[in-house]
Amino acid sequence: MKKQSPGRYFANPAPTILYLAMNHERRLFGAPNGGRHSTAGNVRLKRAVNFAIDRSAMLTQRGAYAGVTNDQYMPPSMRGFKNAAIYPRRPNLNQARSLASGQTRGGDGVFYCSNRAPAPATCQIVQANLRNIGLNMDIKLFPRATQFELTGRRGEPFDLTLEGWHMDYFDPYDFIFLVDGTTIRPNNNVNFSYFNSAAFNRKITRAKTLVGVPRFRAFSALDQDLVRNGAPLATYSSPNDRHYVSSRVGCYHYHPVFTWDYGALCLN
Repeated sequence: MKKQSPGRYFANPAPTILYLAMNHERRLFGAPNGGRHSTAGNVRLKRAVNFAIDRSAMLTQRGAYAGVTNDQYMPPSMRGFKNAAIYPRRPNLNQARSLASGQTRGGDGVFYCSNRAPAPATCQIVQANLRNIGLNMDIKLFPRATQFELTGRRGEPFDLTLEGWHMDYFDPYDFIFLVDGTTIRPNNNVNFSYFNSAAFNRKITRAKTLVGVPRFRAFSALDQDLVRNGAPLATYSSPNDRHYVSSRVGCYHYHPVFTWDYGALCLN
């Protein structure tokens, strides 16, 4: 538990990633003929999306002290995280267009987004970015709870969705399971990309058998492997938890997993 210095405004790195999930059970990002194939999908186009999006602009929509840009599937606060800087903070359109060439499959897609700020503005940035590589994403806005329910339903007709995940427990699998194909079921999914690569499923299963330092090392390597060679997600940020407290509040503590420790608060 981390004790904070005296003050009223605190910004601490959250155990969270914010990301775009690309639906592999649809033709745009999935296997060439669509359907539920256990493959890595349209990898060149998925990597093109990662090179095309403006992570800095997306993060800016969240305001001051919002966090840091991130292109990996684990947050910097997770043990084993190594910043490989695989994709850029600002678009690299030359690289993105080269990867997307011949891979856009008509270019039309459906983009699910929350109707709560800052999500609509963030989705509009992504929409504009992806036009630069020949993708025309039709944004559909929903209340966040509805979006979560719909994207968790297998067979829902979306190609891209704006998502986020906060750690449930301090283990790297609690992020890597977002792309574990063995978890996919008819409803209530959190593998919103419906990524189901047999090769990566085996690697994830092997990493799960390990403990201690070998476990963290294995998931660190797997994180970078997935980002480079599978690219089912386009992570854009790891946000901060921002808390503003009354001048009477003291004893503020930030927990790296559970965030604000209400039980530790006291009055000055």
